[in-house]
Amino acid sequence: MARTVQEIYQINVTNLVATFGSVGITINPATWSQTNFLRLVCYSIAIGLSLFEQLQDVYLAQLTEIQAKSNTGTEKWLQDKMFKFQYSATNPQYLTFVGTNLEYQQINPAYQIIKACAIQSSFSGAVNIKVAKDSPLVQLSPAEITSAQSYINNIGIPGIVYNIISTASDKIMIKANIYYNGNYSSVIATNVIAEINKYLSNLSVDRFGGDLLLSDIKKLIRTVEGVNDVSIEKLVCRNNSQSIASGLLMVDGFDELQRKYTMDAGYIVEETTALNTFTDTLTFIPE
Repeated sequence: MARTVQEIYQINVTNLVATFGSVGITINPATWSQTNFLRLVCYSIAIGLSLFEQLQDVYLAQLTEIQAKSNTGTEKWLQDKMFKFQYSATNPQYLTFVGTNLEYQQINPAYQIIKACAIQSSFSGAVNIKVAKDSPLVQLSPAEITSAQSYINNIGIPGIVYNIISTASDKIMIKANIYYNGNYSSVIATNVIAEINKYLSNLSVDRFGGDLLLSDIKKLIRTVEGVNDVSIEKLVCRNNSQSIASGLLMVDGFDELQRKYTMDAGYIVEETTALNTFTDTLTFIPE
């Protein structure tokens, strides 16, 4: 991991003092001005070494990613292959052998519709591949799912059952009292709701197929400018086929019942049921 400029600078200064001291020359860095020649030399070297180490970290991360994607059958390999899946409703995409590899004859990024992918093994030994397209994320159409299923069946490991899964987004309902500085009364509701939706959008991409944490929601609302505090009375997460009543009750009566929710569809958005949107359920109280 790359060292900071300050860390390297301190090492340079320490080595400089020790080296000069070994030949009887005393150097006191505490007396250096901002334009001291020795200080500038030590600092310039530190900047160069820190940048070099940062580039090394980036290069190592790239090599690690390439290696992970090149190991056939691994999670990274499957994700990489799904991101390379191509679909067009008017220009069918066919796989052909390019050398010894089964690939698209022409690579067209405009046809690479999958923007989020999560790999999960089932108890039956099958591999479930959850995917979504576009930004913000939405489910694939039936024709796109069929095409993606055929694609992975052709390039996947023989003997392994792959299931392409793409469903409508999960939903979250938050009923809360939000206490805020009265000077923000004209914008507080708009800003809080915008920040929650932004968080959900980023979470759905960065942690696709993962968990939504209750602590993150509370922390997020508290960090919105003008918000003093938040008290969540009820919070429910559900998959699209469920009703709010049958969803996962994470908070009820201000009591925390669950600390996390694993996104069933892989991504989650604001509740869409009438009278349960953020506008309906978030109460803003000036103080």
